[in-house]
Order: sequence, then C-alpha cells, then structure tokens
Amino acid sequence: MIRIKNINIYNFIYFNNINKKKDGEKTTTGLSRAGAALTVLTVFMASLTALSGCSKSSLEDYAGTLTPYQQYLPVSAGQLSYYNLDSIVAAPFGAAMDTVHYTAKDSVGVATISEQDTTYPVYRYIKTGSNQTGAGGWSYQITYRLIISEHTASLVNNHNQRFIILTDPVKQDYSWDGNRYFTSELDPGDFYYGWAYTYDLSVADFLTVHQTDQTNGNPGDFDQSLYQEKLFADIVFEKAVGLYSQQESHITYQANQNNPSSFGYYEQDSYGFILTRIANP
Repeated sequence: MIRIKNINIYNFIYFNNINKKKDGEKTTTGLSRAGAALTVLTVFMASLTALSGCSKSSLEDYAGTLTPYQQYLPVSAGQLSYYNLDSIVAAPFGAAMDTVHYTAKDSVGVATISEQDTTYPVYRYIKTGSNQTGAGGWSYQITYRLIISEHTASLVNNHNQRFIILTDPVKQDYSWDGNRYFTSELDPGDFYYGWAYTYDLSVADFLTVHQTDQTNGNPGDFDQSLYQEKLFADIVFEKAVGLYSQQESHITYQANQNNPSSFGYYEQDSYGFILTRIANP
C-alpha cells in the first residue's frame, strides 16, 4: 500500500527565483512556476493512481473473503420448510409456564419485485403435535414477509413489525441495529427497542444471530422469592438451507411480596417460542 502524506504544492514551486538574474544575465537555474507546477501535478497524479489501484485491489481481496448473507437464506417461490414449534404461554392465574407442541409448515409465495427489494410472502400453517405426528390437517396461522435487498434481509411479522435479520458483511462478531425501525423505548410494550444483533460463526455451516439476552431483577437462576424479567432471542441459519431455528421469550415473574416463601405468579403476557427445523416428510 502506498501512503501519501499531506502535500503542500507550494513547497515545490519557486515563486521567486532563488538566483535572481542581474541586468543582462540569463537565468540558468531554478524552476519556472509553470514547470514546477507541472512537475508537482504529475507526481501527485501518479501517486493517486497508485493509491487508487492499491485500494481497489485490497477491497476486492477483502470482499472475496466474505460470504454473502444470501448463502444463509436462499428463498424461492414454492419453497416448503417444516419445523417443530413449541409455544410457551402463561397458565391461568400465572401459576406456571406451559408448553404446547405443534408442527409448523412455511410455504413461500410469489415474490413482488421493486427497484431495490424482492418481497416474498410466507404462509405459516400449524397442526398440534411434534414431528408431524399430530392428527388432522394443517390450519393456517399467519403470514409474514421476507424482504430481500442487496445487502440486508428483513422479516416483517403479522403485526407489521420489521426486523433486519441478516446483513452484510457476514463475519464473526459483526453487530448492527436489527430493530432500527423501533424508534422509541417509551412505546408501551416496545421491548424490541435497542437490541444489538451480533453474528456468531463458531459452528461450521451455521450462522447464529444473537439478538438479545437481558435480565432484570434477580440475575441468577429462578428463585420464587425474587422478581425476575428475562428477555432472550436468537436465530440460527444453516448455509444453503435457510432458517434452522429461532427462539424468543419474554417472561416476567412477580414474587409474592406478602409471603416470599410461597410461589408468586407469571404475568399473563409472558410468552416464548422455540422453532426447530425438521426434515421434509
């Protein structure tokens, strides 16, 4: 790499000829202003050309070492994916957190293409039971959208909330504001504000996006005598396959202030889900 220091071109130009000519003498030494300026300009442009070539080569070499995010999220119309879906909800009166098992099927619809984005609708169907052992047919649940752009992929859920789930460059510990469309932590229930998404490439062929891991109140293991609010989310993508798993939970436990030795309750809006890819039937 060629480095160019700050150049003051006036240092190279003789505004006053050092050897001033005497009457009747010709000046034989020193550079003319025009000649000096031309010399400086030539050197300067040559240096810039070398620097430009070096920078382009370096950028191309660096880009060649990175994996485009699209390799972890191949999407096409008609694509089908199957998952085990564990839905975690608060029991009546917050007496416990219950888990209900489902099988989920995602079906990708026909894309809508704009100048910058390609948007795919994804239709999710579910049936009770894991690993497709549940009786009965599929029941439609929700529609979400995948927005594929040149350097980002966004998921827009059925509440029209937009999450930037992938971005370039794909490299270890790269972080970005995946919830940038959530603009205020003052919005009621807007616990999505301020998450720092971070890449983890520690497992070969898998890309984990750590979205958030927060705890308020009791920082340790569950203790029924202590208040605790836990917020956790991450997504895992498999190279050349797509979404492998997703986990999200927001669970708040309120201790019994009058009798700390007895069980308190989970807030009714506490929830969670675990989505894990399974083989096609």
